[in-house]
Amino acid sequence: MIIKSAIQAYELIKNDFTIFSKSDAYELIEHISKKKYDLLVLNPNEDLQVNFFRKYLKIKVKLKKGVPIAYITKNKMFCGLNFKINNKVLIPRNESELIVQYACNFLKNKKNIKVLDLCCGSGCIGISTVYLNWKSINKITFTDISKAALKITKQNHKLLNLKNNVKFIKGDFLDPFINKEKFDLILCNPPYIKYGDLNISDSVFKYEPHKSLFAKEEGLYFYKKMFANIEKLVDISKPFNIIFEIGWDQKEKLEKLISLNPNIKYEFKQDFSKLWRNLIISNK
Repeated sequence: MIIKSAIQAYELIKNDFTIFSKSDAYELIEHISKKKYDLLVLNPNEDLQVNFFRKYLKIKVKLKKGVPIAYITKNKMFCGLNFKINNKVLIPRNESELIVQYACNFLKNKKNIKVLDLCCGSGCIGISTVYLNWKSINKITFTDISKAALKITKQNHKLLNLKNNVKFIKGDFLDPFINKEKFDLILCNPPYIKYGDLNISDSVFKYEPHKSLFAKEEGLYFYKKMFANIEKLVDISKPFNIIFEIGWDQKEKLEKLISLNPNIKYEFKQDFSKLWRNLIISNK
């Protein structure tokens, strides 16, 4: 078969994978054809090279096995920015953009802010926050227990040519920072799926890094550790935000834990699907 145009390629992919969105299909076309995504969408009759179909057939085998598109293209859009990824980091997801949105709300009209991106993975959350608020942020620190994840974060930070002060630290969650350094804004999408959770998809379970997905104590381990050390990481006498992503079914358990601290206030937020998705901790 000869695929001559982007629209033909799109129809081929949608026929093979009906669950793929238009953006999924065009990300694949971009990857195979080496033509820009925007150009393909705006010009669906754009000519493709004659060997498109042959290349697609090789990728189709991986897709049929459940390999996520992003791990094939090694790219993922997040907050309008293109991030390099691989199977050592979680695939950035749309709902995680809410962390950046709430960070932007906090940073409005502020200066010289120190930011910590905990469990940074690809760095998409912290990097997007700096990119959108570079005038407000003096320094950002990225940390992850995975050396491979930090390598990806460094690459993404370099690609966007951000000028703010930056530090990359390999460490086990809060251990490098407790009683050593304090921050104004902490962003964190930690592992929060409990072991044995049957709701996780086969593709996620099979291909995404388990260290970034699962946490002990019914998925609450990292939240508990933060709740026990808040005042060692932020100055509660000054404005601060700690913004977490949480599991959709964890609100009740987390509220019982966080309400034990009388020195802070907290708010749970819903995502686009009206599921509880974020916890924001701040000073009273």
